[in-house]
Amino acid sequence: MESLRILRYAIAQLSFLLLLSLYFTEGRLKDLEFRRKTKYGDEYDCVGHYEQPALRHSLLKNHKIQMSPSFDPQRDYTNPTGNGTPDNSIDVVLMDPCPYGTVPIRRRSTAELLRAKALFRRQFPSLHKTADNFSPGFAFAGIVTRDNHATVYYGAGGMVNVDLYKDNTTRLYTLWGQRQNGQMIGCYNTYCPGFVQTDPSIALDMTLGPISVVRGPQYYIKLSVTQEKSTRYWRLKYGNDDRPVGYWPGSLFTNLGNGAPGLRWGGMVSSSTGQVPPMGNGDNGEIHSSHFRQLVLQYEAGTSLNGSVDVPLDVLQTRCYKCGNNYYKGEFWGYSFYFGGDGGDATQCSSNFAFSRVIEELTRQFCNLLGQSNDSPLSVTIAAGIQALPPLLKCITCMAGKQHEWQSMKQLPVPVKLGKEFQFHSIFVCPVSKEQSTDDNPPMLMSCGHVLCQQSINKMSKNGSKSFKCPYCSTDINLTQCRQLIF
Repeated sequence: MESLRILRYAIAQLSFLLLLSLYFTEGRLKDLEFRRKTKYGDEYDCVGHYEQPALRHSLLKNHKIQMSPSFDPQRDYTNPTGNGTPDNSIDVVLMDPCPYGTVPIRRRSTAELLRAKALFRRQFPSLHKTADNFSPGFAFAGIVTRDNHATVYYGAGGMVNVDLYKDNTTRLYTLWGQRQNGQMIGCYNTYCPGFVQTDPSIALDMTLGPISVVRGPQYYIKLSVTQEKSTRYWRLKYGNDDRPVGYWPGSLFTNLGNGAPGLRWGGMVSSSTGQVPPMGNGDNGEIHSSHFRQLVLQYEAGTSLNGSVDVPLDVLQTRCYKCGNNYYKGEFWGYSFYFGGDGGDATQCSSNFAFSRVIEELTRQFCNLLGQSNDSPLSVTIAAGIQALPPLLKCITCMAGKQHEWQSMKQLPVPVKLGKEFQFHSIFVCPVSKEQSTDDNPPMLMSCGHVLCQQSINKMSKNGSKSFKCPYCSTDINLTQCRQLIF
């Protein structure tokens, strides 16, 4: 009997230990199910939709999360990503997405949370346009819509923030902020209530990689912010398929219910020391510096920068950080510009916006006085060549397939569509009228290959009612055979 009692006791103990082991194993597996770790070492917790920090805001207590966009603006611009979108896009998607109903929130220490709140006001002051509104240690270089004095802003991009993360990696970030009672309120990512995340696999604060290398592989990240008409939410989207990441609820902002008063693209730097760091890749030239491409502004009346709606833009730059070459460059580049610089003294790099604009205006007016372009002839030529290259390559491919030779054809017209910014009138003096050509009186190429101004051709042909002889070679010319010559 005693042996049987001991055996029963041992079985009971074994059963208890087995159940305890199963309990802790299940808890450990469940804990692992809601944890994610990136290849860069960042750890994320999969948090329930209604447990994320965004909903702790007093204005979002009864907020109902909207998982998918209720409205997408109609794309009436011509293939903004299309065939020009490179395959080497920067990926910010977790390899193992969070379970349905949860979103990834990066693990942060209490010290990091406190740093984020303190750093936001210093690193993101009010972004007014004029130089006087920028304090030493902060600088911006980029493109802004004209007459933009808004103190409410939000956005997304990549940033290196040594003070916040204590490393030099480039990370995906969002921010929102607005001025209230003379103070900026807001924050980065999910460090405070505001941005509502909906995608279970795109991780804010994630290290971006690989990154572009000068004279090496180039990598891109596509981000867009659009407002939904029905909800007035501002939704952040990622990638070529405009994948919804999350949104800023309209109730957070007082003056963004019917669109944004202004927009800006570019780079920002901030430093608490006497020196400011490099912006972009540290280069401020046109060839190897960082750049934005395929910029699009969406209006109810249409699109701008490469569409039907014209919008005035300003270029902001300082002595240390430059921005320029901003215009539409065809399907691959779209409306693009370069920006960046090597940094330096905080006072010098944070000011001089007005002086830069004075230099640009004087240069433009001086070039106009001489009848010359104020753009770099070489950069304009290269940009036009890039835009004209695809149809020429297609022509060569077709000819190779049909086994034609260049020398066997008298003429091979290849239509190349260039934007108006690439259409220039050379200084041409008509040999008949002795007048210089203008936009209203452009040079015209006749069928014989010689050139006269349009008004001279109209006069000699009686406005096209009869043919006339070329003053150079006596060839009979018909007005319908003449076409405008663009140099």
